[in-house]
Amino acid sequence: THPVMNPKIAFTDPATVAEIASAWRARGFDCQAHTDAPFREWRDLRDSREELVFVLSGELEIEIEGQTHRLRAGDEILIPAQALHSSRAGNEAVQLLFGYPLPKLEDAQIESFERDGFLVLPSVLG
Repeated sequence: THPVMNPKIAFTDPATVAEIASAWRARGFDCQAHTDAPFREWRDLRDSREELVFVLSGELEIEIEGQTHRLRAGDEILIPAQALHSSRAGNEAVQLLFGYPLPKLEDAQIESFERDGFLVLPSVLG
């Protein structure tokens, strides 16, 4: 699989975290906020899951399997599972959102019990 970059996707300008989190949840991803200091680097990462990244402010350079992508505020990229990737913040702090696929019900270990005639399942979303 190849990275999918969606520059300036259709959120209100500026995009709100709540809008993005809701859209990502509908696509099956969680949403977490993160800030990297200027010039902060993360090198040679590899994850078993896909990862979505959305830049809220600042600039972020992401290299995925040797291909460089430069993201600015409003840009989103999907990093494929198992892809070797690195990132580097620009000359100012970068605020971003990142997310991984939410667990599917069939992937979660389910323990259930009956209470007052109802089947009770634990939340898989925490």
